[in-house]
Amino acid sequence: MGNRIEIAKSGRSKCVTCNEVIAKGTPRLSEEYNDIGIPDLIHRFYHLKCAAAVHPEVVAAALQHVDHGVVFDRAEIEAKIAPAVQRATELRKAKYLAQQAEKDAKTKAFVVPADDTTTELLAQLDGNPEDPGTLAVVADQLQARGDIRGELIALQLAIAAGSAPALSLEGDDDEETDAADLIGDSERRSRRCAELMEKLSVPLDPGDKAVWGVGFIRRLELIGKNGTRLSALAPIWTHPSLRFLSELRLTFSSNLDTGFIARLHELVPKSLRRLELGDHVEQALAGTAALVAQLPHLEVLSISGKAYATREEVLAHPALRRLELGVVRRYEGSGELPNVIPFLAPKSLPAVDTIVIHPHYNVDEDQRSRPDALGHIATSLGARGWFKRLACFAWIHATHAITHDDVTQLAEALGKRKLARLDLTGTKVPLALRDKLARLATELVAPDLDVGDDQTVYIEHVNKPEWGRGKLVRRNEGKVEVEFPKPIGKKVFKADAPFLKLFA
Repeated sequence: MGNRIEIAKSGRSKCVTCNEVIAKGTPRLSEEYNDIGIPDLIHRFYHLKCAAAVHPEVVAAALQHVDHGVVFDRAEIEAKIAPAVQRATELRKAKYLAQQAEKDAKTKAFVVPADDTTTELLAQLDGNPEDPGTLAVVADQLQARGDIRGELIALQLAIAAGSAPALSLEGDDDEETDAADLIGDSERRSRRCAELMEKLSVPLDPGDKAVWGVGFIRRLELIGKNGTRLSALAPIWTHPSLRFLSELRLTFSSNLDTGFIARLHELVPKSLRRLELGDHVEQALAGTAALVAQLPHLEVLSISGKAYATREEVLAHPALRRLELGVVRRYEGSGELPNVIPFLAPKSLPAVDTIVIHPHYNVDEDQRSRPDALGHIATSLGARGWFKRLACFAWIHATHAITHDDVTQLAEALGKRKLARLDLTGTKVPLALRDKLARLATELVAPDLDVGDDQTVYIEHVNKPEWGRGKLVRRNEGKVEVEFPKPIGKKVFKADAPFLKLFA
């Protein structure tokens, strides 16, 4: 119902302001009110003149909701509340403008001085933003120019080297420094770094995240953004703290908001090494190829969505080395892998030697007919010529266990080649198939073995044949405990240790 002006239905209500009875049949203001300890909204009542004196803005809102048949001197009430409503409006506007000015000042503040020496030094960092030698020189230059980023860089470099200078302690003239002083210095240095990073930070929304490196933000996470908010955040990309951004994760509120990708290539720093787009298999990520083409240093691309590679939009990059597909964090879905793989051409991605796939399909779907099962995807990749080059292939956190057909099709796709690493982390691998998979790679990572409760498992250490055949005692948190014959006894290994050979 909200705040409204109505006729008093009885003579039992009292005015909150004067505590006098509001006569039946006379106008009153009814205010919705949330009282601590009462889960539902309650109503408070006022004489109109009393409310106009103490709650002019409430009256102004209630004047928009006057019950039919209520008679009162509206002009008198409006004239009485007008000055107070105007003052309140002006105060709110002033507060808003002050907040916006503070945000703008924070975004524009601490701009790196644009002198030739500083510009040249920063250009040297473009190729290797983590180089401590160049960072140290940059720190000296910025401090000489009065830029607090120089102090932050110097302090972080010194802390990393274990040689951070002690901060002064007023009133402490002792030459000796005890453990408590050292701890105090460490805490003060940490606090000072936090203060400087706060002053140099980028204004973000709750739920977003900025991860700092030395002097600059290295990773930025913008989560669940809609197009309107992304447009409002566009100025942050010119913030000096994002000059050497290495990693960006961007997810969208809905499929209607992913169109902003088309603008990103004009905004995102060219320093990016890792790009993570989307977290929903049904969201269209058109524009990804154009964005990727504008990022010369990109090494890792992690995408979850559809239409990120089509006949019209070919994914191409000369330096990209790792491709992660379907890395979904929020939802399950049918995925688009079968439709996307055919358009990922090895010749357009000449440096890619690692493909990581996180398959998402309906867990109730027939195991034998899944178009995005490992075997089908391996066949598709093989047909495109990917396994002639790939060193590492990962099929992680799949909902279904690996099948005999999957292993057969993967072996056929590889032909006579052997992967350097086959990663099946989070995917159930039947014990009977482990050895067959091990023959397909120099290193097999398969910590999630599918072993029946009543199945006895024997293990041999291929580098220690003299130990004999041991018996699996228990598995826990990616480790296995094995009981070997005496005198060796019990040993604990990583479950995916390549030197372990398992037998049912």
